[in-house]
Amino acid sequence: GGYVIGDHVKEHDLRGAGVYSFFRDFDVNVASGFRAPEDANGIRLQNIFCVFLSGKGGIDHVLNKKGARTGSDSQGRPNYFDPRLAHKWIRVARLGRARLRCFLT
Repeated sequence: GGYVIGDHVKEHDLRGAGVYSFFRDFDVNVASGFRAPEDANGIRLQNIFCVFLSGKGGIDHVLNKKGARTGSDSQGRPNYFDPRLAHKWIRVARLGRARLRCFLT
């Protein structure tokens, strides 16, 4: 992961953070852009996202193997994940003139 919170951490607050994918020379696929302990109530993550900039490979999930894949098919568009929604993820895609549309699954 690009941002890893250790299993021993009990409190952590992260807001508006992104992990970007740019693997120029090698086809690298990362399992998750962010990793954090799932059982710590003091860990707060808000507005986290992954973005594929260019190159090869990508990031399979946003947080702890949850959330959408970021790869060449979503180049330049952030994939957001909100842990407060538990099993749901939010993907934001640009439509026309800076309009945003959210997809929930």
